[in-house]
Amino acid sequence: MYMFIGRPQSWTTDTSPPTPIDDVQSEFDYWKDMLALKRVQSSDVKAATVRRNWTSGVVYDSYQH
Repeated sequence: MYMFIGRPQSWTTDTSPPTPIDDVQSEFDYWKDMLALKRVQSSDVKAATVRRNWTSGVVYDSYQH
């Protein structure tokens, strides 16, 4: 899998960018706007949460967003 960053120009409205279109011209535009590209391998990915092993008798805090 590859991940890229791009789009150096601002959107018309930053709070609601347009929905991506799946066509040939849009794909060319994505490639043209790429600033950096990185191959992401399974060894580069980690779990997004910390594992807490349950212990009997311990009171745990609730999830806070």
